[in-house]
Amino acid sequence: MKKALILALSLSLVLSLAACGSSAPGEDVSSDFARAQEAAAALESVHMDMDMNISFAISGGGQSVEMPMTMAMSMDSITEPMVCDSTISMNMFGAEFAARNYIEQDGESYVSYSSADNGATWTPQEMAESDLGRFDATGSVGFYMDIASNGFAFAGTEELDGVKALRYDGAISGEQLNEAMALTGADEMLSAATDVQGATFEGSMPMSIWLDSESFLPLRYDMDMSEIMSAYMQASLGETEGVTVDVVTAAVSIRLSNFNGIDSIARPEGIA
Repeated sequence: MKKALILALSLSLVLSLAACGSSAPGEDVSSDFARAQEAAAALESVHMDMDMNISFAISGGGQSVEMPMTMAMSMDSITEPMVCDSTISMNMFGAEFAARNYIEQDGESYVSYSSADNGATWTPQEMAESDLGRFDATGSVGFYMDIASNGFAFAGTEELDGVKALRYDGAISGEQLNEAMALTGADEMLSAATDVQGATFEGSMPMSIWLDSESFLPLRYDMDMSEIMSAYMQASLGETEGVTVDVVTAAVSIRLSNFNGIDSIARPEGIA
């Protein structure tokens, strides 16, 4: 009995010391995101969905015109060697556009095959790793986790699709802001809409990140681009005399799922 009591007390002491040596989720944000980066770095495959909605009104000559833009992207991705297959649908001012992209790694280089006619024809293009952008799912995860580890605050727990998630709120600014816009493809959408190339953004963009409470894998990112989009649109379109940008709303939501659940990605038919 005495030995059992001593063993129980010893075990209790070990557990209490272990608890003191590690922080609970939300207590140390930088530690939480270090765990998230470690978990993301070990990913072998992932599925990503992204939705972007942008709407603004241009006024001039006593009239106001609503100009909505939407983009939806769905992508399966394998990390080593990198292979991804994505579909993108866009609606710009009522005109619809759809495309499919298949990217595969060949040694140190990458080849992208794109089709805008439902796979009837494919256009190949060599890419550098730095050009992958939003197609590099795990790379973008590391970017966002690094930002969030400095300055984001724990905002509590929520349930996402039946999973207990840890929410963190913060903002992106400075040089990282333009990189974040490139990762979402928002810069390309605005360049197409305004015919202004090389879009740059200033200000601060609010962002929320949700991590799985057990694995610490990122489940979702939400970004509110309204403020920086408003400044950009006013600068690019408001220079015309009598023309103003009245309202700008812009939001992006990125969701990650099916972690390590993709064994292979088949080459689409029609690619040589």
